[in-house]
Amino acid sequence: MSSERIGTASEPLETATELERAGIVKKGSAYKLAKQGIIPSYLVGPKQTGVRFRRTEVLDALRRPVVVADGERGRG
Repeated sequence: MSSERIGTASEPLETATELERAGIVKKGSAYKLAKQGIIPSYLVGPKQTGVRFRRTEVLDALRRPVVVADGERGRG
């Protein structure tokens, strides 16, 4: 485990709405990016139907470059 990840478990989980209010990512985009596996998310609730995010993990994921299918670098 890298030292930068230590303590993230104590960071509160946030909703997509909270991420949007913080100006990080639009609510709909947060769900789409999570479904695509681009940003980490957590299923919560008794039926595991709620989705929550850790702000630092989302920000870290959005800073990473994306590799597109032909090998060129995308975003960033």
